[in-house]
Order: sequence, then C-alpha cells, then structure tokens
Amino acid sequence: MSSSNNRSSEKVRRKKHEIIKNAVKELGFENEAEFARKSGIDQGNLNRILTGQIKLTDPRANQLCWAIFDKNCNQGFNYSDCACYLAASINYSWNHIACLEDKKPRVNLTELDVNRWVKKYRIKKLKMREIEQRASNFNEEDHVRSADFSAIMEYIEVWRLKHDFDLPNIIQQRFKMNLDVFSGFIDQGIKQINYEEVKQVFKNIRHIAHLSGDNEFVIKVSCWLREYSRQSSDINTYLMAESTLAWSYTSYKDRQAVNQAKYLTERAWNLLSDLNVFMTIDADVVAILSELKLRIPLRLHMLHAQHFSDEEFELIQHQSQKMVDRLIQDRTLEPRLRERFKIALQYQHGIYYFWTQKYEKAIQKFTDITEQTNLIGWKRVEQGAYSWLGTLSEQTGNIDACLKYLSKIDNENANQKRLDLRDLMYARLGMN
Repeated sequence: MSSSNNRSSEKVRRKKHEIIKNAVKELGFENEAEFARKSGIDQGNLNRILTGQIKLTDPRANQLCWAIFDKNCNQGFNYSDCACYLAASINYSWNHIACLEDKKPRVNLTELDVNRWVKKYRIKKLKMREIEQRASNFNEEDHVRSADFSAIMEYIEVWRLKHDFDLPNIIQQRFKMNLDVFSGFIDQGIKQINYEEVKQVFKNIRHIAHLSGDNEFVIKVSCWLREYSRQSSDINTYLMAESTLAWSYTSYKDRQAVNQAKYLTERAWNLLSDLNVFMTIDADVVAILSELKLRIPLRLHMLHAQHFSDEEFELIQHQSQKMVDRLIQDRTLEPRLRERFKIALQYQHGIYYFWTQKYEKAIQKFTDITEQTNLIGWKRVEQGAYSWLGTLSEQTGNIDACLKYLSKIDNENANQKRLDLRDLMYARLGMN
C-alpha cells in the first residue's frame, strides 16, 4: 500500500512539474529557474506562487511582469501585455493543479488585478487624465497636428483598445466617454484626407467601437477607408474595411443588411484565397472573415432567410477552420490570439447546434468554450458561453444546471445583453 501511495505521489509531483513548465514556457522562458533569475524572486517562492501555496503580492507581480517584458519586448510586448499573460498563466497553473489534487481552485486573478498592476507600475508617470486631455485638445477648426495623432495612439496603447481581452466593460466605458475625441479626430482626418492616420486609429478602435454599439460610426469610416484604400491599391486596408463593414451589417436584424454582409464577405474571401494576398493581410482580418463565413448563414437562418443542411454547414466550418489553421501555422501570433481565433469558430458552431436543436452537442461545445476562454482570460466570451449554457439547460428542462450557469454571469464581466438575458431567465424561473 505504501509503495502504491508513493508511486501515486510521484505521478502527481511530475504532473505538477509539467503544468508549471508549460505555464512558464508560454511566457517565453526555458524553465522556472530562468524566470526566477530574470525576476529576482527566489525560485522556491516562485514555485509556491505558481502552485498557489502563497499569495501573489502586487510588488512580486510587478517583478514578474518586467521579467516577461525584458524577455519578450523584441516581439512588441508592452507592460499591459505582460500583465495579462502573467495572470492567464498563473490562473492556468492554479486551476490545473487544483484539479489534479482534487481541491477547490484558488480565486482566479481577474481584470481588476491586471488593471491595478498596470495603474500602479506601468502608468506611474503617465496619468490617464493627462492623456485624455492631450488627446481631446486639438482644435477641430485647425489641421490635425502630429502631436494629436501621437496622443490618440498613446491613449489607444495604454488602454489596449484593439482587442477585448482586458477589462472589456471598463474599456468600453472609456471609449464611450471619449468617442467625441476619436470621431472628431477621424472626421478631421477624413476632411483633410489624412489616410494613414485615419487608418491607424481606426484599425485599433474598430472592434471596441462595434462592441460599444457605435455601428453608424464604424460603417461611415469603413466605407471611407474602403474607397481610399482601393485608390491606393492598399489591399490590407481594403480587406480590413470590407470585413469590418460586413460584421457591422450582421448586427442588424434585417435580411437585406445580412445579405449585403454575405456579398462583401464572399468578395473578400475570394481575394484572401490568393496566397500572395493571404501572406500580407493582418491576422485579425483573416480571423474575422473566417468567423463571418459561419456567422452569416446562422444570421440568415435566424431570420428565416436561408436554410442549409448539416453537410452544407460542415463544409463551411471546414473552410473556416482550414483558413484559421493555416493562419496559426504560417504566422507568429501571441499565444492568446492563437486560442482566440480557434474559439471564435467553436462559438459559432455551438450556436449552430442550438438552432438545429442538437442540444447535447451544443452544451458540450459551450462547456469546452468556458474552459478555454477562462484559461486565456477572454471574459466577455466566457460570459457569453455561460449565457448559452443557461439557455440550453432551460430548454432541456435542467433547472438546477440553468441556475448554476446563470450564477456565473456577473455584472463585472458580462455585457448588458447577457445581464438582461440572465434576469429574464431568472424571472421565468420565478427567481427574481
């Protein structure tokens, strides 16, 4: 019996070592010893942090973030990137080790922790209000100055507006507060035909603008960029504008708009099929077009404008997956983006299973998504998956499971649509 217990303990120890090794490698280090050396933290203490035995204090988090920055800055990482990766890797190790030891996981690091580290250490000398003031200081009657563009781009970089991993609700609030700044700058840029500056700003804010519901603004700028990129033979910007426009049209519950999105997506997809074009296009654009290939038929199905067989949908799914696999294989991508691009396709597949009443498959798909999004810290989509699981559980009559999933939808990370759906389901279940 003792020998058997020893073998079991040794197996657990080796597995824990493997989990830590994977977490550290994701941050760019060869091993735990190198991470400890670069951060100046004793290796024993680092191991205890990564295994959840001792608390990760803010000063230690800062040391680890700067170590990650020093290791990865040549790849374009900034402090905010490093803080996010650190939180995601530590959550990964905590969750996996707790599962291995059959223990309750530690409370995960959240966007609030990341935001606190960034505010404490990265932006120590760079006050947010000062950036906002500088960004909003240009005179709309004058020409946009290079200092205005620099201030706008600095604001975008500090608040990480390009993607929605970090602090999505807070960032949307900041964007809405300063929408007049961005729209004013871009409107002036359009009047003066400052193509390069408008392109750079819009490329970084288009996603958060769409999430914030500013569709008219997104469509207006996309149309302008599409026209001028065509004149400039700028295929990258042309496809960015085309895909952004298509995505915006899919947000309307209108057959004509979604059919227009279908036309735009098919036209862009045909261009993307050219290898020379594919190799020059931003990864985000390739991923969005791949997701649109699935999103559009689902929207048309929902609007009773198109019906398709399982075989037809599986063919589209295969085409999108093949494009994303090729993207991941051919490009050097941030670890979280690799997972994000794959998860987006799975999410659409889960919706397809729901609409075709394959509820068990849908539940499995969205359960997998909650795990994957949790590991990379994509809270907005994790909350969306829990919302779908609540809907599916209600649909199949599993009220206990429904209540469990609804309890995971929280005010901090869920958007208003998810919160409204949660409250509606609670009301239907007599829980309000």
